[in-house]
Amino acid sequence: YQRRVHGDVHECQIFTLIALANEKFNLKTKGGFLHFLPEGTVEINSKSRSDIHLIFLDVELEHVKDLEDPQYEEYPTKYKKLNNGNGVAVLKEKTVVENTFRNYEDSAFQDRVMKTYHDIHSNQTVEYVSNRLNQYRTAPKHKRTVWSTMQLLDTILDESDPDNDLPQIFHAYQTANSLVTRYFEDDFGPLRKDISIRGLFSSKEWELLPKQAKDIYEGKNLHEMYPEIKEWDWLPLIGFIHDLGKVLLLPEYGGLPQWSVTGDTFVVGCSFDEANVFSEKAYYNLNPDSKNDKYSNLGIYTKHCGLRKLLLSYGHDEYMAMVLEMSPNTLPPEAIYIIRFHSFYPWHTPKRDVRGYEYLADEYDWRMLPILRAHQKADLYSKSTTIPPITEVQERYGNLIQKYFENGTLSWPIPASN
Repeated sequence: YQRRVHGDVHECQIFTLIALANEKFNLKTKGGFLHFLPEGTVEINSKSRSDIHLIFLDVELEHVKDLEDPQYEEYPTKYKKLNNGNGVAVLKEKTVVENTFRNYEDSAFQDRVMKTYHDIHSNQTVEYVSNRLNQYRTAPKHKRTVWSTMQLLDTILDESDPDNDLPQIFHAYQTANSLVTRYFEDDFGPLRKDISIRGLFSSKEWELLPKQAKDIYEGKNLHEMYPEIKEWDWLPLIGFIHDLGKVLLLPEYGGLPQWSVTGDTFVVGCSFDEANVFSEKAYYNLNPDSKNDKYSNLGIYTKHCGLRKLLLSYGHDEYMAMVLEMSPNTLPPEAIYIIRFHSFYPWHTPKRDVRGYEYLADEYDWRMLPILRAHQKADLYSKSTTIPPITEVQERYGNLIQKYFENGTLSWPIPASN
C-alpha cells in the first residue's frame, strides 16, 4: 500500500497489500503501519484512514469494516461504497489502480525495457548459453568479500526493469527487509507459523494448479512445507544478495550486455512459451533457434525432466547460483534454488496466471515453488527509493554473511581476459 499524507504519496516500506479475491483479512493500523494477520476482517481506524491509501491489484476485497465510519463518506470515489446495515462496507475494485509493478505496457521506461527484451529473446540461443556456462565454469576463481561486491551494486542499473531506474543496492536492501517484515515474527526472529501455502497464490492460479501440486500444498503453512529447515535467517540474506550476479555488467566481471544479465529468464532448446513477457511481440522469431526444428516443442528435453536439467537464458541468476555452489557455505538447497530461478517468471509468477513450461517441471520443482513464490512477493513488492545508512545495513546483515559464508567471502569466476 501507499500512505497519502497531505496530498503527497509516500511509499510504505513495510507491506504491499495483495488481497486474494473474496478472502477476509485482518489488518490493524499500529505505529503508522498495517500489521497483517491471515484471518478476520480489515479494520481501518478512521482517525488514520485519511493517511492510508490502499492499492488493490486485480482483486476484490470484501467485508471491510471501518469501526467509526461505516458509510465511508470520505473514502476515494474510485471505490464502490456500500453498507449492509451491520456496519460492514463492501468495496469492490475491478482494475489495477494508481500503482502497479511489472508494468510492461506503458511504463516510464517502456522504450528501454522493450529494447532489452527484444535483445534477450532474439540473442539468447542454445549455443550462446552453453558457451557462457562453459566460459564461467572454467574461469579462474577470485575470492572477494560479499561487502566489497555489494558496494558495486551502487553503480548498476537494470534496463529491463519497468518499475524504476535506481541503483540495485536499493532493491537489495528492500527485498531483504520485506522478507523480514512479511515472514518473521520479529526482527530476524522465528519464522511466522501462519504463512499458508495457498495464500501465496492468487485464486485463479490456485484453481489452475495441477492436482498433484494442490495435494502437496493443501492445509500446509510455509514452515510445514520445509520441515528440514530449522533456521530461516538465511532467507532475508538471500533477498539481500539475490541480484548480486548483476556485477556481470561490469568490465571487471566480464562486461556482458544487459540482454545477457538482466530480465526474466526463459528456456532455450524448446518452444518459446506464451507465458514469457512480451511473447506477443514475437521478438523470439528473430532468434536463430526459432528456425531450428530440433528446438521445437519439447526440443532437447524430456517431459517432466525437472527445471534443474534445463538451459535457461544466461544471466545474473545462473551466475550467482554458480558462485554460491563454488564457495564454501552453509546455505540449504532451497536458498540456491531461489537464486537460480528467481527471474524465471513464466514459471513462478506467469502473466494471466497461466503457468509456463509446466510440462518440464518435476515433483521437486512443485515442492520448491512455494518458497520461490514467497521470495518473489518480497522481491517484486518492495521497491522503494530509500535505504538506511550503509552502516545500519552492514550491522543488520554482516553477522548473517559471516554465519553462512566462510570468512564473509565468495569465489567469483572471472574470465582471464578480465
